[in-house]
Amino acid sequence: MTELINVLLTKNSPEVVIMDTQVKALSMSRNELIIKAITILLNFEPTFYKKLEVYKH
Repeated sequence: MTELINVLLTKNSPEVVIMDTQVKALSMSRNELIIKAITILLNFEPTFYKKLEVYKH
């Protein structure tokens, strides 16, 4: 069974226009982008993720 999860963008989130530009370039929907991003993050090792956090702007 599919579960519904609502996402609220915060002031620190990328702007919707930026997301829309990227999803169009990747030929996917916003929903697909979000699901792929979650899947990618869930497969990161914690050590690798912590290294990525250093490069956050």
